[in-house]
Formats: sequence, structure tokens, C-alpha cells
Amino acid sequence: MHFMIIKFGRTFLSLFPFKIRYLMEWILVNRRLPRKKNPRSIKDYFFWEIFLGKINDKYVYADKLRCRDLVAQKGLANILPKLLGVWHDAEHINFEELPEKFVLKCNHGCGLNILCNDKKTIDKEMVVSKLNSWLHLEHPIYYETHMKKIEPVIIGEEFIEDGTGFSPTDYKFHCTRGEVICIQVVGQRHSNEPCDIAIMDIDWNNLEFVDFDIVNAQKEIEFKPYKGLPRRPKNLKSLIEYARKLSEELNYIRIDLYDNGSSVFFGEYTLTPLGGNFWYFSKEALSFLGAKVDLVTK
Repeated sequence: MHFMIIKFGRTFLSLFPFKIRYLMEWILVNRRLPRKKNPRSIKDYFFWEIFLGKINDKYVYADKLRCRDLVAQKGLANILPKLLGVWHDAEHINFEELPEKFVLKCNHGCGLNILCNDKKTIDKEMVVSKLNSWLHLEHPIYYETHMKKIEPVIIGEEFIEDGTGFSPTDYKFHCTRGEVICIQVVGQRHSNEPCDIAIMDIDWNNLEFVDFDIVNAQKEIEFKPYKGLPRRPKNLKSLIEYARKLSEELNYIRIDLYDNGSSVFFGEYTLTPLGGNFWYFSKEALSFLGAKVDLVTK
């Protein structure tokens, strides 16, 4: 019922100017006013980052192409996946020059990825059509205004394998100023089954920060808890060191990394995970994250 009320409310609020709309929607979702001083959760922090437009100055981190330069400037070009090409029109992609396995994606949104693990089976016309339609697609979360500042392009990168399935396990490092707060682990992506998810500390203990009652109530996105602990990455120490280095100058950033056992790869920066709502995080998790970030922003 709560999700239906929110959906109706969003339709009504679309008539209002951005700041009024965003404030009213935030209150509708969270059932309280946002707090600027001593925020009670990470959600408060993100409200003000977005409402005041501060997030827009950091848009280059969200650009999946241009953020590669930021990683290289940190002296970490060695963890960047091999870049196979950059195109403004998918018609210009020469599939004959691509390796047997590759990834094609747009740089200005979420989920705009095509993973190919066997070039012989790919429908090239479908891929070209889908990529070109994505180039003109506006980012769906209206208040993630920083995404609108990104010039859309298509990029090709090497296909990363770690032996866990069709796509590698995501290790998402929630960080503040060079400190890793927690590690969100997402496995079994791009399969017909719900994704496995857990949130760990740096010593690989399960913090149990995912509220699966909320997950189960939201039918559009499916997650399930890991059976036991998720596989500990072989290069966990290096992953943590890289996340710390990549987050040094930011009050908050999420850094996605991969580990195939022999090497670590950079995935992307995320400025506003889940639109800054962290909708499936428990209240304890929201307070924990908020307290960590607040220590830096006072």
C-alpha cells in the first residue's frame, strides 16, 4: 500500500518545480522532514547534496568514460579494464575487431550494459538498435541531476570473468574520505534468479544491513540473502586499499570493484546509490552510514 501511495504522489508532484517536488517527494517517502544539522541517517546527507545542487559539481565521477581519467590520475591505471573503443553512434562499431567476449555500455546511466561472452551468438542489429536508443535516453531518476551533465557515448571494455557466473560478483565499497564504511556484495547478476546480496565489514563479517522485508514488499527488484557468507575475494586487502585511495577527496562515494582472483578491476564510481534513498537498507544501516559521513561533514 505504501508503494502505491508513493507512486500516486509522484504523479501529482510532477506538476511542481524541481525543489518543491523533490522536497515533497522526500517527505512522502521518508515520512519526516530532512535534517541539515546532525542528520539521523545517510538519507539526510544526500537530500542536501541534491537539493542544493552540490552533487552536480561531481558529475565527472558518474561518467563511466571520463572517470577513467580520475582513476589513472590516482596512479591506478593498472586496475582499469581494457578500453576497446568509444563511439557516438553504434553503427560505427566494427564487431569484427572486437574480441570474442566484450562489454558495450553507455556512460550516462544505470543498467545500460550489454555483456557478450560469445560474439558468434550476438544479434548485431539488435545491439546497435538498443545502444543507439540508449544514447538518447534520459536518466530515469529526475533528481539525480548530475547525470544530465554527462555527454552520452558508447564505450567498449574487456569482459571480466571471476568464475562465479555470467557476470562477476560486484564488490561495492561505501566510502568516506579514504575510509571504507562497508562492502556491499552482489552476486548472480544477469541470471534468471534473484541476485544474492550481503553487506560486509572490512573483516568480512556480515553486518546484516539489508532489510529483506522491504525487499520482498518491492516486487520490481529481487534480491535474496546469501546462504552463509559470500565468497571472500582473494584480493580483499588490495580491494580495500584501492577503495581508500579512490575515495580520499570525497565525503561520500561508492566504488565498485571486481576481483577475478589474479587481478582487481575498477567498475565505476556511484555518487548517489539507489538515488540516495538506500531503500532496502535497514534503519540501523542508515544511521551507521550517516554517522560515519557526518563525522567528516560537521
